[in-house]
Amino acid sequence: MAPSILTAARADMFQGERELAIWWVGFALLFGLYFLAWWMHLRPGVFSYDSGHFLQEVLTGDITNRKPFLYARFIELTSLGGRFFPLTLFAQAAIIVAFLSRIFAMAFSGRAHPISIALGAILVLNPYVANMVFYVQNDVLFCFAIIAILAETVWVCRRGHASLISWVIIAVASPMAFAFRENGLLFLPVWCLLVAVFLGRDGRVLAGVAIVTTVVVYGIASLGVDRSRTADLMFPAVIHEVARLAQGGYRHEVGSRLSNETREVVGDERLRSAARIYWPLYWDTVGFFRDGPNLGYLPQDQRTRIVRSFLRHDLAPNLPSVAGHRVEMLAGALLARAEHVDPYTAPDNLHGPLKVWKDRQGLAYRGKGWLGQLNEVSARSRSWTWNAALGVAVLMVITLVALWRRDRVTLIAAALLWLQLGVVLAVAPSAEYRYVFMLYLAPLILLAGDPLSRFDSNTRPLARGLTTAHGQARSART
Repeated sequence: MAPSILTAARADMFQGERELAIWWVGFALLFGLYFLAWWMHLRPGVFSYDSGHFLQEVLTGDITNRKPFLYARFIELTSLGGRFFPLTLFAQAAIIVAFLSRIFAMAFSGRAHPISIALGAILVLNPYVANMVFYVQNDVLFCFAIIAILAETVWVCRRGHASLISWVIIAVASPMAFAFRENGLLFLPVWCLLVAVFLGRDGRVLAGVAIVTTVVVYGIASLGVDRSRTADLMFPAVIHEVARLAQGGYRHEVGSRLSNETREVVGDERLRSAARIYWPLYWDTVGFFRDGPNLGYLPQDQRTRIVRSFLRHDLAPNLPSVAGHRVEMLAGALLARAEHVDPYTAPDNLHGPLKVWKDRQGLAYRGKGWLGQLNEVSARSRSWTWNAALGVAVLMVITLVALWRRDRVTLIAAALLWLQLGVVLAVAPSAEYRYVFMLYLAPLILLAGDPLSRFDSNTRPLARGLTTAHGQARSART
């Protein structure tokens, strides 16, 4: 009896994996064609000043950790040392297509709720996503990698087993989710701990795969990186609050809301300049603008003293004001109120030939054709078409339903996204919509295992069969 049960379990698993693979290939072709059309419109890519920074590091070979170095290594590897930059965009788009098509394959193979599938399709087919797919920026793959890991985790737990493909997805996504942004430190280690403790043997295997690949990739990529030049996680957020509190107003002279210790370490002249040029949604004005105080270029020891002084002397007395501003920053990011990265122009620090190509293509395609017109409408209405607050609302519903049903795996996925939202609230130095892109994508987790539908034989025949067969097989072995 035991061999027949094991044989049936293996047959059901094989059938499920085969069905998933067929859907995966089909969606990969569809998404590949869709994003290829967008690349023809946006080629050679979408660039900001940070994009130029990454490309310059690759061209000079002087890779630092001022921006996450692993993304610079990714560009260096995929562009063949900087000789063929468009290859980086093809590689980035290919990884994203693989992630997205697998998630939608999970939805159709696992019989996700039609409303969840429709919501996911609307989110992914938004021109906003197409612009982000071809944006040379570390946040893009970071966010997609997090969503891919969470979706794969939910899928594996719903099915009761982890396939080789699941291990590959985790292996590819884990280094990106850890080191493509600084707040990856509060994602991957926490994810590894939670899945290893709460999700049994399959969770421990997934965590092991993630740890091994991340350590290997990070270790190799860090060779030759100038780690002495690194970005501060706290300083941009702190100096932005210092500049805001330095502003004068009713019964307040410039800098009077700050402690004497902080005023001394920053300098009165810099504080006056910062108060004059301060902008609520961006720290760049006080950090890097030529007619500002250039606080972003202060020596490292002075940066450290400013952070310590603010946290010790100024945070508690001004906590209501600071908290209000942090909420304003988060709301600005969720509603896409940040400065729009123009997808048709190139920044001044971009590599020469690439800049010429981009400017020529942008002039030819801006507002032209149905893609150009659609992109313009999307950008003008981005406060609601790029709205990550919708993702937060869906995440809240997912969390409440998972709590009601004691759905452990969905709660883990939701908790990790709430943690990322908390990081943005606490330390984001600007109201950048790219910081909350993963929250915009959060509803895609529904496609891997929909807690809004009942998990029974009517809505999840494949999942129920696999889980039952898997349990029978284990009982037979014992």
